[in-house]
Amino acid sequence: MAPSMKAKAVGTIHALRRGLGPVLFGLCLWAPAAVAQGLTGSTTICGQSVSYTMTPPALDMSSELRALSGIWVGNATFPVPISGVAEVTQCRGLIIESIAADGVVRSKHIWGDQIRFIANGANIAIKPGISNWKGKLTGNVVRFDSPTGYVFELHLTTANEMRGAYLTPDGKGAAQFQRQ
Repeated sequence: MAPSMKAKAVGTIHALRRGLGPVLFGLCLWAPAAVAQGLTGSTTICGQSVSYTMTPPALDMSSELRALSGIWVGNATFPVPISGVAEVTQCRGLIIESIAADGVVRSKHIWGDQIRFIANGANIAIKPGISNWKGKLTGNVVRFDSPTGYVFELHLTTANEMRGAYLTPDGKGAAQFQRQ
């Protein structure tokens, strides 16, 4: 390369560095902040419109545990204290918004506006809802305890399915969720 062309090339590189340096530096500062803030969105689960903010799990967590993060929809079957009725089933959802390095899980628990009686298939309208639930991840089991005595204890059975117990003040039921 001729000396004059080399000087032009070096000059162009220096100009690019000066011009792109602040931009690249700004991008480096912005990217971790965007990840730390999380991804916001909204979806409909069990007939409820739900807004959420998901923070990606730490990169040093196992891929199996990282897989818990996300949107899960399924149902819970549980006993009810009504004479002559043994169990009902209801649409349920979980949005696991964050999993901390110490295993603390923050989520939204969603339930639908109907319960179905298993014995006769009748549907009864109820008040739907969304609540924030804090849980604890130990191994591949996540446990959510509500202040009112309801508990989910769920096992990640595959990358796209969780199953486990749904404990109510009236007894033990079952829950299953699929990744959405």
